[in-house]
Amino acid sequence: MCSPFFMSINIVNNEAGGNYGVSKETRQIIFNRAEGKCEKCRKLLVFENHKEGQLGAWEAHHRTSVASGGNNVASNGKALCLNCHKATYSYGRLM
Repeated sequence: MCSPFFMSINIVNNEAGGNYGVSKETRQIIFNRAEGKCEKCRKLLVFENHKEGQLGAWEAHHRTSVASGGNNVASNGKALCLNCHKATYSYGRLM
């Protein structure tokens, strides 16, 4: 499980059952607002898919990290395909 001190936190459900404070409803709002497309490359996404190798897999990305004072609300999230999420400056970085 990711440390809460990572600047980019995967806010989708993981296999351990955690969702890092973001409800499924909030993830649905983020997905719908993005019209089911990555907000960077516009690739089509599939709401249920979050794992590497799954068609249209995506993650919700914090615009402002929780560690930097951001919160787990839809207005602070954006939908990114896995490749675009991994390419963000803050992905997996410590404070």
